[in-house]
Amino acid sequence: IIFGILLQTSGGIDNYIGYLVTGIFVFQFSAGAITSVARSVQSNRSVIQAFNFPRAALPIGANLREELAAVPLIIAMLLIVIVLPPVELIDPLWLLIIPALVLMSIFNLGIGLILARIISRVNDVSHLLPFTIRLWMYGSAIFYSYDRFITHPLLLELVKLNPLFNVIDIVRDCVLYNKIPEWQSWAALAVFALGTLMIGLVFFWQGEERYGRE
Repeated sequence: IIFGILLQTSGGIDNYIGYLVTGIFVFQFSAGAITSVARSVQSNRSVIQAFNFPRAALPIGANLREELAAVPLIIAMLLIVIVLPPVELIDPLWLLIIPALVLMSIFNLGIGLILARIISRVNDVSHLLPFTIRLWMYGSAIFYSYDRFITHPLLLELVKLNPLFNVIDIVRDCVLYNKIPEWQSWAALAVFALGTLMIGLVFFWQGEERYGRE
């Protein structure tokens, strides 16, 4: 009602309900994983202090747990798209959302590892996390189309580098528009996912000896 009717952000978007549903569900998957991984070290300080084990097991375990929890979430998303008009027909292209979500899960882990070390030292950052994620949501074209508000080609391309936008765009192409996502979207998502994971692992490992002692 707010975005589609009052703010009229649905203009020019085919199947706005499906557009909105896919955006929100994929965002919830990513936001939940990042939040859980980021807080995994701080929320398990007593375990870290009591046992000697690789600290990275905590954020990795949290990320795997969120992946499993996302399975019924994604199934529910697809069911809504099938049931609510204008209904979408099941297509083999829907299978492409699996590698897209896997890449996004890798990205979530990388970001979460970076935040986990920061929060372990400055716990107040965890209170800012929900607000930051909310701003990220509004900047990821979940309720509107970038094309409607951004006309400069260079600026539009820069905005499309947003990893969350890329994975949502890939899912929408497969589920709503029955077309193979552009290779640029896959490339950008893969670069961000693998690059963030490597940075996150190194950054997290550098604080291995101090977790639970600060």
